[in-house]
Amino acid sequence: MAKATLTGGLFHFTLVSHLYSDRAKASLPRIIRWTYWLHIDLNLWFGLEEQQSKMLAIAVWMIIWWVLEVFPIYITAMIPMVLFPTLGIMPLKDTFAPYASPIVFLFFGGFLIALALEKHHVHKRIAYGLLRLTGTKPANVILGTMLATALIA
Repeated sequence: MAKATLTGGLFHFTLVSHLYSDRAKASLPRIIRWTYWLHIDLNLWFGLEEQQSKMLAIAVWMIIWWVLEVFPIYITAMIPMVLFPTLGIMPLKDTFAPYASPIVFLFFGGFLIALALEKHHVHKRIAYGLLRLTGTKPANVILGTMLATALIA
């Protein structure tokens, strides 16, 4: 398990980076309390509006989870989907709009195809087949790579 420590001023913040570890789950209430205190302090110190301080507190929370890998990145990326409508930062429709972008679905589809190819070892079959056709000379291996790229694309 990787251990990450963030030290700053009067507080010392430690989280253990492990997928769904007991320690990470136990630190969740501490992170929520810390984020709430940050929200209150930002209102008092900088005179931010309530929406702005809520947004900044959620951003700090997400940054901490991303950097320290408390939970997988896809769970961290879903925090706004839950908190923005709950805290009244954005309406539900506006919150989910960036997640439903056509570009997101394009990447998602590409990742699904790549996972399917990898699961059934199609990439190995293509590589072995092209090596059988082109041979093992360096120039022919480059040609085989180019053919494999053209075939998959």
